[in-house]
Amino acid sequence: VRAGALRLYQAAALVLGLACLTAGLALKRTRSPLVQNLSLTLAVVALVILADRLLLVRLGLPLWEGDPERHYRNRPGAVHYWGSGQSARINSHGFNDDEFPRCKPPGEFRILALGNSITMGHLVDRDEAFPQQLERLLQDRMGPDRPYQVINAGVSGYTTYQEKLTLDRTLAFDPDLILIEFCLNDVTEPFIVDPRFGGVGIDYHGIIFTRYSPLTYLLNETGFGRLIQTLKEGSAAEVETALALNTRNMVHNVRDMVVNSATGKMHEGWDPVMSSMDEIYRIGREQQRPVVLLLFPFTFQLGRPETREPQRLMAEHAARHQVPCLDLTDFLTERVREANDGFVPVEQIENQGGDMKAIRQERLRYFHCYSRYFIDEDHPTALGHQEVAGAIYAFLQEQGLLGTPQKSSALAGQP
Repeated sequence: VRAGALRLYQAAALVLGLACLTAGLALKRTRSPLVQNLSLTLAVVALVILADRLLLVRLGLPLWEGDPERHYRNRPGAVHYWGSGQSARINSHGFNDDEFPRCKPPGEFRILALGNSITMGHLVDRDEAFPQQLERLLQDRMGPDRPYQVINAGVSGYTTYQEKLTLDRTLAFDPDLILIEFCLNDVTEPFIVDPRFGGVGIDYHGIIFTRYSPLTYLLNETGFGRLIQTLKEGSAAEVETALALNTRNMVHNVRDMVVNSATGKMHEGWDPVMSSMDEIYRIGREQQRPVVLLLFPFTFQLGRPETREPQRLMAEHAARHQVPCLDLTDFLTERVREANDGFVPVEQIENQGGDMKAIRQERLRYFHCYSRYFIDEDHPTALGHQEVAGAIYAFLQEQGLLGTPQKSSALAGQP
């Protein structure tokens, strides 16, 4: 993102430099007050713009940009490095994917993968995320006569209502099959950021919205706007404290939701999830595009069948809509068991008493057992993504969902 800002700064500097030179030459030839005032105004404006562009080069733009309906979306053309050499590289359509044409080529079978940071490939390289690995697997195993394109439409932090809106816009790519990923924080995310559920009203995407579009643009897309946001982040420690006090850490909230799925505010959290899933399934039926639900676990659920109430609720809901569902909890439990000589560590989740230090110590104690397949509590490693891609391929084959591609249709929409 900063490389793009640098190119923009260089272009702006060249244009404004030429404009100032032209104004200076005009000022030299005349003593007209009007020309003098215009030249001075141009010089001031040029300095402000150059300062703004220089700030943008220094601070950069986030991986995301504002979206009036979804709050934010991936920024087309952005490149973001996770810190260990792996990167997200957003294509011109706004996907963490390679470039491909909007119009589906004849004979191509397209799969649309919707989801959050798991689908997008958080902390792994773009080509290591399971949608890309599934695409390569399909090409290798189904033969060269049928091209496959798996579109990675995952966006970090998205929950089901944003995924439904993404589906509305990505139907323009004419998918033959839709994969929708669900993870436990799809339910708990509102309790962290949404004030209606006790959240603090902020998130980590660096996007500010106002009632006025020009002001929203200035705050998000200019150097001075990014500076304002950076200065606000000076109180990040205070924000982190508020998050901890308000939610007792996202992982703890997820655990609390597992234990109390059908009670109190946690029950409220399921309503928007199920409503959005209803809409996704309805769109699939009306468009005659099969939908498959993928259920991903948190590591504390591995080896603990009693913690799988959320997966059961989602699977039953999918069954009512006659939607195939692949619960990856058992599959990943077996992978962990194989990596630990038949042992699956069982992590206690009750009676934590809100003790953050105890929770972190417990997580660290078990982390090494999961680290072959998980980077953290829910994000797979590159190997984990590879295993998941294999499981999805086998499931789609079993369900007979890798059949003849639909004829290309003239659908409108923007991702």
